[in-house]
Amino acid sequence: MSKVYVSTYGNYSSGNLKGAWVDCENFSDKEDFVKHCLSLFPKQRDPELMFQDYEDFPRAYYSESNIKEELWDDYLRLNDNEKEIVNLGLDHGIADNARDCLERFHGVHNTPEDWAQETLEETGMFENVPKELVYYFDFEAYASDCQLSGDVSFIREHGYTYVFNNY
Repeated sequence: MSKVYVSTYGNYSSGNLKGAWVDCENFSDKEDFVKHCLSLFPKQRDPELMFQDYEDFPRAYYSESNIKEELWDDYLRLNDNEKEIVNLGLDHGIADNARDCLERFHGVHNTPEDWAQETLEETGMFENVPKELVYYFDFEAYASDCQLSGDVSFIREHGYTYVFNNY
């Protein structure tokens, strides 16, 4: 559940931290979300919402005074696998939106070396090379060069290497 702890600046200023956790996934868009949040504070005249905490979505969509519309337009519509990819991409600065993170994603591998070998084999690099010579190729160095040149980013998470293209 992608949730936000909602209160108001008025509550905060008076030393009252009372608010409520609101599940963003229960709303089709930001407008419905904000209407609901405002309804939580009926005794306050023109409450100014304050988002004091968040869970289960990237920080890129959150600030103390705003939850970006893109949370509903892009992120919450994704399946769990896509969300995991976007979380990693946004949290590591691969891209600044969900669509770009997904477009740049190049797969999950055990190691950067595994990625290098698979990529080179897919491109036909070793087509004319005898199989026994392929094992002399330094896949670790190739993967390192690709990362150092800025062509790819490797993110190690949950025991796997997530690969993103940077072009």
